[in-house]
Amino acid sequence: MPENDSERSHSQHIPGATPAYADDLYCPECGYSLRGLTSKRCPECGLLLDFIESGTPMIPWERRRDLDWLRAYWQTVLMVIFRSRKFCRAFYQPVSYSDAQAFRWVSILHVYVPALFTLGVVHYLHPDLLPRAADETGWWFVVFVCLCALLALIVLTGLPSYFFHPKYLSVERQNRAVALSYYGCAPLALAAIVLLGMCVGGVLLRSASPIATVWLPGALLLKLILAICWTRWGVIGSRTLRRLGRRLLVYCVMPLLVVGVGFFGILIGLPLAAYFIALALYSLRGGPGG
Repeated sequence: MPENDSERSHSQHIPGATPAYADDLYCPECGYSLRGLTSKRCPECGLLLDFIESGTPMIPWERRRDLDWLRAYWQTVLMVIFRSRKFCRAFYQPVSYSDAQAFRWVSILHVYVPALFTLGVVHYLHPDLLPRAADETGWWFVVFVCLCALLALIVLTGLPSYFFHPKYLSVERQNRAVALSYYGCAPLALAAIVLLGMCVGGVLLRSASPIATVWLPGALLLKLILAICWTRWGVIGSRTLRRLGRRLLVYCVMPLLVVGVGFFGILIGLPLAAYFIALALYSLRGGPGG
């Protein structure tokens, strides 16, 4: 039986129309629900939504094979820090989890390698400092502290992802939010510049005391970088998770957990525990002549 005109008009594709958006999509600028919308502009704020259907990844790091790796990395870092609204639009496109993890590990190395270099500069400026610290425990303790620092960075950059997969989002949206959360550690790349600056300043001011002029300002800058990471995770959470309760968890609970576990638990707690265990074993042996 042939279709009537009204049935035919509903079954045929209308030229220029776009498929309706999913129920859990919201405008990244104003938060307007895009449910059932077929227009390419948000009816509330007028934002052009063509990036949702675009086949070009929004994140430069995902285009690093077309760009060079260094350029793609730093473009992504600057995008996360200074253009976070545009960065969060990637939530509306497929996001590569493996690329996000690779970015996270490159960011970890941007901190860890300069930190080891800083340790070498400290040894150069104060040759007796590390040997004196290793007298009671041995050089294994210095290596253990370095490994704890690496573990702390892994926790610092990985733990936030556990706050980005609420069950009220579809599995696809959860995966995208988790992947974007790994990019929230992008400001850590700035720590490489700060640490290298501290090294140069310490060497140049070797004859003077570099503590007040170099090391203390550098430590304050590193704390500022961690605060910037916190704000970037908050922005990513507010533009992907939407619900107020989950956003408060990201802003309030997540930093306390990350700092408590990553910094006090691993970077300070584990070395202190190992140090006191080593002292106890050393005393049980009766010292050097035991």
